[in-house]
Amino acid sequence: METEKVVKTTKDYSIFKKLEGNRPVANRRINKIIASIQNVGYITSPLIVNEKMEVIDGQGRLEALKQLGLPVEYIVHPGIGINECIAMNINQGNWSLKDYIESYSVRGNKSYQRLEQLIKGYPLANLDVIATAALRINKITGTMVKDGSLVLTEEKYNKAKERLDYAYEIFDLIDKTTVKGGLLNLVQVMLYCYDYEEIDLKRLKDQIVKNIYLCRPWNSIDTCFNEIEELYNKNISKKVYFYTLYRQEKAKRASEVAKEQAAKRERVNGKDFAKMALKDRKHPYLV
Repeated sequence: METEKVVKTTKDYSIFKKLEGNRPVANRRINKIIASIQNVGYITSPLIVNEKMEVIDGQGRLEALKQLGLPVEYIVHPGIGINECIAMNINQGNWSLKDYIESYSVRGNKSYQRLEQLIKGYPLANLDVIATAALRINKITGTMVKDGSLVLTEEKYNKAKERLDYAYEIFDLIDKTTVKGGLLNLVQVMLYCYDYEEIDLKRLKDQIVKNIYLCRPWNSIDTCFNEIEELYNKNISKKVYFYTLYRQEKAKRASEVAKEQAAKRERVNGKDFAKMALKDRKHPYLV
């Protein structure tokens, strides 16, 4: 029978330790908790710690209570660590993708360290842009990033960097006052175009730098693709319809994902069926 966990109380904040790999606590999050406590009072929610007093869940609450000088309630769960911390946040949705990347990186995972290097190396880009560059040469999903199964080899890192170097230069070359849509949308379009062999990459960049002012406003990658395609094809006889290439690529990827999900369901169903068959064989009335 499982024993009930004891809720303990203390004002000795020094006994608590930061769990290696856990995300940093943002000041805005702490301030939000403090404001909530001051406005409506503190609704008790004990911290979860392990036998080393490393905080698995509740480091934001801990810092808020510490600043307010209030007692901290906590429950000790021996044997748990960063894996349980990550699992709790996957289920609760508390962590951003960047939090997961930093957590795996600080614990020495080379793939996540490379991905973090890409994020830090291109500060004007957001995570969507970095993910687009990485996705060009490697299958990456949000689930893979969260569960630690991401693989980004040195070779693939260099290929992603090569694409980012090409597209990221636009931040320095372009007159931003002439851009009539999201600049990050434009960078993502350039990342996609990098791998379409039908496109002259030098012409693409030259047209964007010199004539971006000719484009109509865009508000998404799709509408940006349309505008840049029209700009690229201006005054040339051999047109390249790379928005079509982009749509075909998206359709192909969606089909591949659907097939993978169907295969996964079949494997799961097959395992369940096998378990049921084994159970039936062991049923006393069927022996």
